[in-house]
Amino acid sequence: MKKSSQWILYGFLLLVASILSYIWSPVQNTVLYPSLLPIASIGLWILLIGILEKIELYNKFIYFTTTAVIIILILILIYNQASDTSTNIKIFSYVIGAILTLFTILRTYTITKEWKYLTEYNEALKLNHEDTTALNNKGTVLAGQKLYNDALECFEKVLEIDPEDAAAHHNKGVILSKLGNHREAVEYYDKALEIDPKLEKAKKEGKIILEN
Repeated sequence: MKKSSQWILYGFLLLVASILSYIWSPVQNTVLYPSLLPIASIGLWILLIGILEKIELYNKFIYFTTTAVIIILILILIYNQASDTSTNIKIFSYVIGAILTLFTILRTYTITKEWKYLTEYNEALKLNHEDTTALNNKGTVLAGQKLYNDALECFEKVLEIDPEDAAAHHNKGVILSKLGNHREAVEYYDKALEIDPKLEKAKKEGKIILEN
């Protein structure tokens, strides 16, 4: 399953579970209860971000706007839900709100810092869908985000276009290694070296795989 599909699934499950727990909770004056709707907001946010990544809509304005709305919603819900509770529950709710807000901000930062490059590579591929340099670079960025299956698709497309692309063989070997397919990874490292003996990096990584 692709990472974007996983985010959609996790977001949906978190959203539904939180809302149902809020509706059916037998005791409302509990520590977790005031945090259920804010947690549901995080589920909604994860779901929306997963959809954006699924359709490769790397639009920072939409992303930041969605994130800002979710953060404001979290803070409002936390304040309203905790206002009529005991001091201990109120403190716990505020801590949960701070954690959820921090998580949202950090996740936003890690995702969007690479979007500039993905946007550029997608634009290049619109002009020439057989641009192997753009495909290799896009795959490298996706791999950096640990979107290994998406990255693998990029490198496989390169090899369909140019079976003698040493960089794509090496990159595919790296991804296969990350996915646990060590033996197959070695084959791609070897092929990369066969095409371009100067790829010492591939040679070293191949040796590490063989030793394991």
